[in-house]
Amino acid sequence: MDREILTAEQVADYLRLSRKSVYRLARAGVLPAKKIMNQWRFERTRLNEWIREKEEEPVGV
Repeated sequence: MDREILTAEQVADYLRLSRKSVYRLARAGVLPAKKIMNQWRFERTRLNEWIREKEEEPVGV
């Protein structure tokens, strides 16, 4: 399986967030990410799954 790996900067562009927010969410375990050689890396398929899960969550009750 060929997996597309993204940098924090690419994820920030993809999600329309600041890089600082991407790093904060990755450190907190909110975004699916791995730290490889002291740099955050993100798998596009896992990010897309995460987005779908967030879309399915109920909003404010």
